[in-house]
Amino acid sequence: AATWNVTNYESGRTNAFRTAIFNEFQGRSFNPDVLVLQELRGSTGLTNFLNILNTTPGQENQWAAAPFLDTGDTDSGMVYRKSKIDFVSRVNITGDPRDTQRYDFRLKGYQTNSTTNPNVSFYSSHWKAGSSAEDESRRLVEATNIRNDAAN
Repeated sequence: AATWNVTNYESGRTNAFRTAIFNEFQGRSFNPDVLVLQELRGSTGLTNFLNILNTTPGQENQWAAAPFLDTGDTDSGMVYRKSKIDFVSRVNITGDPRDTQRYDFRLKGYQTNSTTNPNVSFYSSHWKAGSSAEDESRRLVEATNIRNDAAN
């Protein structure tokens, strides 16, 4: 699993994404089963990214996307291999200055009520870059929102 800021993605860059995700370099490949994405340009960005995955040779129709939520800024999304996990829920954690998404899932093959395989959660948050006191303060608020949600 990985999280990736795809820099205002709406369409294009197909070969670059395929190369980064599936090709090998020095005997290793990224090839994740779950990708949590930031900076998607709306549902079109998520649909087009999912299409890249599902039309890559050897990956045909293996991928699905969690339900999309438009948060009014560049958005988050989650894509995953249908054979590896069962998607459970997407929760919007309303926050200032940006919302955070929590994606809950279970590893494939476990019963829904299994106590040995509880939900696994990924958070997607797009924090403000920079080193000013205001930037740091914004990041602290968003990190606190995630920590409080995780504690519950």
